[in-house]
Parts: sequence; structure tokens; C-alpha cells
Amino acid sequence: MLVLIDNYDSFSYNLYQQIAQFYPQIQVVRNDECTIPQIAKLKPKGLIISPGPKAPKDAGICIEAIFHFAPQIPILGVCLGHQAICESFGGKVSYAPKIMHGKSSLIEASQDSPLFDSMPRFFEVARYHSLAIIEDELPSCLEIIARVSSKNISKSTNHTKSTKSTKLAKSREQHLQENIDENTIMAIAHKQYKTFGVQFHPESILTPLGNQIIKNFLAQIG
Repeated sequence: MLVLIDNYDSFSYNLYQQIAQFYPQIQVVRNDECTIPQIAKLKPKGLIISPGPKAPKDAGICIEAIFHFAPQIPILGVCLGHQAICESFGGKVSYAPKIMHGKSSLIEASQDSPLFDSMPRFFEVARYHSLAIIEDELPSCLEIIARVSSKNISKSTNHTKSTKSTKLAKSREQHLQENIDENTIMAIAHKQYKTFGVQFHPESILTPLGNQIIKNFLAQIG
């Protein structure tokens, strides 16, 4: 059985349905309606932390659950869940350099990570977040396994080329705005435990390879 902690988010059941295609034994619990002993009693083989509308400190039992279960079972955190993983091990989250709600970005992923096994180095993902992990505050036990790709910049500016000064100015402004978001952390992994966080939404249609990410996580359960 998997346990999915619901952070009162509209995407939680989309994530549930996506996972259930490949692993139908899932128990959903609300982040403020369960305890560590209650979750442990379910004997989960894996833990999923859903997206949510608030900050990790407001996500009920999530931080405590991650810290408790990470040495025991695989964990996947999505969006808010990803941020909660960071904070549970001593990292910090703050306002993202660029708010991304319902937008897609090209990311660059580590092909050495089991979460991205058999996947291309670059692929599109859906983003719905205004917070992000502070890289300078990332604890040493966590590693970055995906970032926003700098290719987003060239993609967004190539079609704005013009000899007119007004369009050139617009192109420069757009370039600067895109550059703000370059290298934003999009996924992390614990160096010792099978704990993974993704800032993006694998359950969204804007993440075409989302199913493969879920399959790769489930492969960690065995």
C-alpha cells in the first residue's frame, strides 16, 4: 500500500488517479487528520506528499512524516511536497524568482538519478508555484537532480528578433525576465534515502513524461 498525504489541493486526486494506474493500493489521508502512528499502522511501502496551496510549515504532518519515514520507505513529494522535503532536512524555501502558475518550462534532469531513468536529459514540465527552494540553504544531505533549463531563454527570444528598436527592447526585457528563472531547482533527491521531490506536476497534461516519472518512483518500492 501507498499512503498519499493530501494537502487540501485540487491536484491531489489527479495525482492519485495517475499513480493508481500503476499501483492501485493507495490510501489518502489529510495532512491534519492523521498521526505518525496511524500512518505507520497502515504499513505503507511508499509515501506521496501532494501539492498544496500553502508553505511547508502550514502543511500539517508532512514535515514530521517525511523526517520519520524517509529512512524506512521511498517518498515522493510534489510541489509543496517537494518543498516540505527540503525543509524537513533543514533547508529553506522562499518566494520563487518568477511566479509560475499553469505554465510549462523546459527542465534539465540528471540522467544518473533513478527518478529520471530512461528519460531524456531535457523535457517539458508543468509548473504551479510561487515558492522555491533556496539553493544556498540546501542541506548537504540533499542533491539537485533537475533545474530549469537555460534553453528556455533561447526558445523564448529566438522568435522575437527584429531590427526595430522597440521590438529589440522588448526582446531584451523578455530575456531578462526569463533569465531570472534560469536554474531554479526543479527536483531534489536525498543522498542516502529513496526520497525525491519534484517542484513540477507530473500529473499534468503539460508534463508529457509524467507517467514515466511515476513509474520510476514506483520502481524504487520493489
